[in-house]
Amino acid sequence: MPATDFTESPALANSLTHKVRALHSYRDTIGPADEEEDLLRRYTPLVVRTVQRYCPALPPGTDLDDWINLGLFALVQAGRTYDPLKGASFPHFARIRIKNAIFDELRRISPLSRSDLARRQALEETIDTLTTELGGPPSEEQVASRLGVAMAEYRQLLDRLRGVVFESLSEPAFLASDEVPSRELVDLNQQGPAEQLLQRELHQQIRDRIHLLPSVQKKVLHMFYYEGLRLKDIGEILGFTEARACQIHVQAVSAISAYLKRVNPI
Repeated sequence: MPATDFTESPALANSLTHKVRALHSYRDTIGPADEEEDLLRRYTPLVVRTVQRYCPALPPGTDLDDWINLGLFALVQAGRTYDPLKGASFPHFARIRIKNAIFDELRRISPLSRSDLARRQALEETIDTLTTELGGPPSEEQVASRLGVAMAEYRQLLDRLRGVVFESLSEPAFLASDEVPSRELVDLNQQGPAEQLLQRELHQQIRDRIHLLPSVQKKVLHMFYYEGLRLKDIGEILGFTEARACQIHVQAVSAISAYLKRVNPI
């Protein structure tokens, strides 16, 4: 079992409900039950932090405990399938499994509507077209004007699309680069040589596009993906609300997504 440990809070240490449920569901797993209980005790904080990071993508009024339970199931499954010989650390491998479980469940309970996909496509294409025309990133006012909406309506659009944008992040390597590392998004245990080559090419394309982003968008991406901060924390550090941090995140990811679709046409 992996040796890396995490310091857990007294509240987490005293709460055994989620751990017991996960253990009962995986009684037939490899290894004795006490090893799995140790795994859950060590890595429950990792599960909680991972779920908290993706709170903006969760349905309104959601019960966080339900998503933590889901993450704990994914953690135990990660313990069953982890192969240290394939290069990824266990915390990295577990984060991938937990994140994928979250987005698999989101797709199941809240499938993307055609209108959501159409709005996302229109936003991405508008940002990409304006970036090409202007030779640099457009302002929010310019994007709103091209879309034919007022600023208030434009920001409401960004709010509606935040779940759609988080959905796109479940695809491997979408935001991997030196500036925004792939440790959260790439499953190293499932990469062959050809996939690694394609990923390196993708990383370079993403680096090229990130270079063109406005400074505040770069900061939000860096703090979210590299420093592992929640959007709520990022907003507090940069002097705006969590909702505003979400909007900036949507714009940055939309710009990168549109660029990748243009340079990698299907």
